[in-house]
Amino acid sequence: MGMGLATAKLFAEAKAKVVIADFNEEKGKAAASEIEADGGEAYFIKVDISKSDQVQNMVAKTVEKYGRLDVGSY
Repeated sequence: MGMGLATAKLFAEAKAKVVIADFNEEKGKAAASEIEADGGEAYFIKVDISKSDQVQNMVAKTVEKYGRLDVGSY
């Protein structure tokens, strides 16, 4: 939502592969779909960033899918 979605869209417009990480699955999936509908590449991961194990899983899944993690925004 808001600034996070706007930032994700800007990265996608610049041809970045975007990972949407949010605890709200419905809104996260909608954001990823919106980016993909605009021609970008996006992947949603449900995560509660207050839980270290979930953040570690998010990073691992991102690296598994894309081979690396270049930019993080928290």
